[in-house]
Amino acid sequence: MKKINNNILLFLGEIIFQYGLEKDLIEENELNIIDPLDKTFSLFFNKKVSDRIRNGEKTIDFHPLIKLISIVDDLINKKINYEDLPLLIKNKLNLSSQDSGSISISIKNNEEIAKLRNSINIESKIVDREVKEKSIGYQFLK
Repeated sequence: MKKINNNILLFLGEIIFQYGLEKDLIEENELNIIDPLDKTFSLFFNKKVSDRIRNGEKTIDFHPLIKLISIVDDLINKKINYEDLPLLIKNKLNLSSQDSGSISISIKNNEEIAKLRNSINIESKIVDREVKEKSIGYQFLK
């Protein structure tokens, strides 16, 4: 299974802030953070998110970054296609068709996502081989 890297995480964080999807997750003083990485991590490590998790809510149910990560993860692992993005984003994030379309285009144009999506998953290509009793490998294993 292919995994989202830090560059993609930062890209998704930028989308969250660009479309104002963080408003229910971040305190006002956390919105002034300048560093993109710190700003993205502020979506995870803050009092509002911690309180919601302690109250039994699942992050996939309320957190826009987790929802986007889930969508992009399915995209890079080819469980969904680019054509599925606008509707999935619209439904999962409760956005307008225009905003979900813009986000879909941004995701489609992201080189990191495309590169990861088109890469070969080495784990799925590994083939188990039988060790034959007369092979050199078998002799060393004895």
